[in-house]
Amino acid sequence: MRLRGFLLPLALVLAPLTSARGAPASPTDTRLGHGVVPTAEAVRLAVDAGQDGYRGSVRIDLDVRERSDSFRFHARDLSFSAASLRSDKHAYAITLGPERDGMVTAHVSPALEPGACTLALDFDARFGADGSGFYKLTVDGRSYAFTQFEPAAARRAFPCWDEPEFKIPWQITLILPKDQLAISNAAVDKETPVGEQKAVVFRTTPPLPSYLVAFATGPFEAVEIPGLSVPGRIITCAGQSRLTGQAARVVPALLKPLEDYFGQAYPFDKLDVIAVPGYAYGAMENPGAVMFNDKLLLIDPDHALPGPRRQLVRVMAHELAHMWFGDLVTMRWWDDLWLSEAFASWMGGRISDQVFPEYRTSQGDVVGAHRAMAADARPNTHPIRRRVDAPDQLGDLADGLSYDKGQAVLGMFEQWLGTDVFQNGVSRYLRDNAWKTATAGDLWKSLGEASGRDMAAPMRTFLDQPGVPLVSCELFENGRLVLHQQRLRTDGAAAGPQRWNVPVAIKYSDGATLHAEIVFLTEATQSVDLPTGRSTRWVLPDLDARGYYRWQVPDTMLDAIGAVSQQLLTPRERVAFVYNLIALLDAGVIHGGEYLAAVRRFGADPDADVLTAVMAALDHVRRPFSLPGSEPLFAGYVHATLSPALDHIGANPRPGESEAVGELRPELMRRLAFQGHDAGVMARGEALTAAFLKSPESIAPSVADAALQIAAIRGDTTLFSEYAQRFEVAATPEERARFLDAIGSFGTRALVHRALDYSMRGPLDAGERLRIPTGIANSGRFDDDLFLWLATNYDAITSRMPASYAVALPRIVQGCSPQQVAAAQTYFDDPRHHPAGTEQEFTQMSQAIRECAELREREGGDAATWLEANYSQTGEADPAK
Repeated sequence: MRLRGFLLPLALVLAPLTSARGAPASPTDTRLGHGVVPTAEAVRLAVDAGQDGYRGSVRIDLDVRERSDSFRFHARDLSFSAASLRSDKHAYAITLGPERDGMVTAHVSPALEPGACTLALDFDARFGADGSGFYKLTVDGRSYAFTQFEPAAARRAFPCWDEPEFKIPWQITLILPKDQLAISNAAVDKETPVGEQKAVVFRTTPPLPSYLVAFATGPFEAVEIPGLSVPGRIITCAGQSRLTGQAARVVPALLKPLEDYFGQAYPFDKLDVIAVPGYAYGAMENPGAVMFNDKLLLIDPDHALPGPRRQLVRVMAHELAHMWFGDLVTMRWWDDLWLSEAFASWMGGRISDQVFPEYRTSQGDVVGAHRAMAADARPNTHPIRRRVDAPDQLGDLADGLSYDKGQAVLGMFEQWLGTDVFQNGVSRYLRDNAWKTATAGDLWKSLGEASGRDMAAPMRTFLDQPGVPLVSCELFENGRLVLHQQRLRTDGAAAGPQRWNVPVAIKYSDGATLHAEIVFLTEATQSVDLPTGRSTRWVLPDLDARGYYRWQVPDTMLDAIGAVSQQLLTPRERVAFVYNLIALLDAGVIHGGEYLAAVRRFGADPDADVLTAVMAALDHVRRPFSLPGSEPLFAGYVHATLSPALDHIGANPRPGESEAVGELRPELMRRLAFQGHDAGVMARGEALTAAFLKSPESIAPSVADAALQIAAIRGDTTLFSEYAQRFEVAATPEERARFLDAIGSFGTRALVHRALDYSMRGPLDAGERLRIPTGIANSGRFDDDLFLWLATNYDAITSRMPASYAVALPRIVQGCSPQQVAAAQTYFDDPRHHPAGTEQEFTQMSQAIRECAELREREGGDAATWLEANYSQTGEADPAK
């Protein structure tokens, strides 16, 4: 649908039009009504990012559904200069009331009659400066403007109906300097000169909610993406186009299999992917104009490491999956945000694994499920699906449960229904709801029709109640398997009577053959007779690691499975096995010594992802099990567990080795140096660093980052100054990150304080300010110093970053004692130190410290006893034990 031209003389302006604020709206008055709704909107903006603000006009076609003398729309911090309201029969008198909580009431005389009419508004606005709304940036002396409208910032750019259910066509026109490029959701229809400027008119979009409208202006560079079914480009700021090669290869490789899975072509007329400097949201699925943080999208072709390339693939697949699930079909309201994000994460992982198997995305999904289940086992967890009254609640909703739990639950039920049936249901859902909004119930309906099974009821047990099930298994001699379910808790509280509908996929062995079966567990206790009868040796209650539940088997069976894991379990199942050990330790199901013994067994695993899980298991107990006096013993345990793996793959990259091994090596080096106190690895890191600083090309990029960090452990002020100087002249985002991480790795208190001061006063951009303190926090070596620095410099720190970054500051407060929680509580209780959103961050921080302290209190002694029995006082493994 094409809208008529506008910015015509506006006839009836009957009252002063301003953006004066009124009293805040009540909690029950936060959504627009349905008596007057938009059917299409045209936006025309005169944009020069070198200025402080811009002028604009909108023309909104309305459907009046009921007689009314007023209606509301969204606008925030806009100054109106003209307004008119017309139908085919009337020119209405219109008066705009003051803005209240981002909404403006239009009073109309005579009253509107049902039918069609058109609202036209002229306004002035200022560019945003906080990375949301319509905001501007200066990069290398050049001015750019970008949008970020999710969840409710379109109203800061232009008047609109700024809620997801109002899904309408949009026509965007941008007037800008002649030497700049303009991008929006749709392809350019025409460009015409306007004096010393030009007007870029974009084609009318298919129906979109306001939060998916996007545009950008500036002296961009554009690189064509070959191999797409529609025109596509990578858009960068000036001077960065040489870094687009990897993204230009990834986009078409992912888009075609997505088209195949969904059974329909990419639904928009072009695909631009835009690199946004310092973009705080990572990426955003604006159809036809996908925004990416430039550090994520742009990869130096001369120093491309597997990690950034894998991350680009995964995030790109996520955003492209949104083109169908989220853009073609959009959530009706924000309470289904979890589904949009969870499905895109699940789909992105599936397609990444299919197209780029070398990145082992499937094993990464297991890590995401572990993160979600760890959070879901805490007492303050919450259901995925929650009531949302206003968009400002979304900061609490877009968390790991929305993404990781939702993704894991979808994968578990796909396994139950079958891959083809699940795909047919998704295709049916997209076909039935194309260009409309939908709810989670619509998806369950489509999946139910495709499978003949009730999907809504079992999904409700995972969506509408908090927590994660613990499925316990008992195997009797006659082959009867008895399953029990209860809620897993990490706080020692009684589990309560919760129940889930759990498709428990089991893998079991009779000693000669592996078997599989899915038991649909709905009761507290159920039993099933395995066909292998009394010959059944063991049961793994999570076939292919697809379940969103923790599992427990008797100790002897746990040992039996661990003993044959390399031969009979897939790498994905072995990764999940290690993460399940972490959960069992936290819940008190197994003890510290048992945990250390079980984890050590997997240190000999040949798979890189399993070894990565082992390192995560060691990280998890580094603080609680490194008791005063036992640190050398724990260091010896780390050394004994990980050094065989480094010896096996070698300290130097080898021709033809897999990317997985190339990524594993630096992680092993870091753990052995920082946690295992391995003098040989530290000396090796220092030698590599000396060579790198003389000639960066002489050292493989895969080990350079680790070497620089390891050299800092025993580094001095001269090395610190060298790192800072290299950072300041770095030519790529990867190089900047490399030296920032190294600056945050020094091992003396004096240089740690110097690093923290540099993070605050050095030439870092806003997105880099927390990188050094985060690295120091993760090291676990200077917890008290880090908190003192934060408390002493809070105002100076927050003045150098956007408010959204300041909210994350509690994350860098870490420790393992109740005293640290109390000190942080006192500090963050001060109103000056908790901007909106900090409450959730503080809760997570204090909870992590308490859990560490409780684990130390409960299992630290048992772990110390086991370490003393197996390691000498020098911290080396005792060969006699």
